[in-house]
Amino acid sequence: RAKEKALDTYGLDVCKRAVDGCELSDWHMKNGHTDIAIVLRAENIEKFVGYVDNPPKRERDEVDDIIDSARRRTGLSHEAF
Repeated sequence: RAKEKALDTYGLDVCKRAVDGCELSDWHMKNGHTDIAIVLRAENIEKFVGYVDNPPKRERDEVDDIIDSARRRTGLSHEAF
């Protein structure tokens, strides 16, 4: 039912972009939140479509940012981490 409603409301191209956007989310991919019924819920479609143009930060990028910030604060070298 969610698929049909999403297709009627948003159209095929937008629904495809929502699926593409979901695939860009580490959290959704790792945690198995990739079911088409979840992706095509009205409250998720716009979020996932937005990920296509502005992907969520990758988990690895966030870890690197934390490490870089700690290096700057402490003055420790790369080897210390």
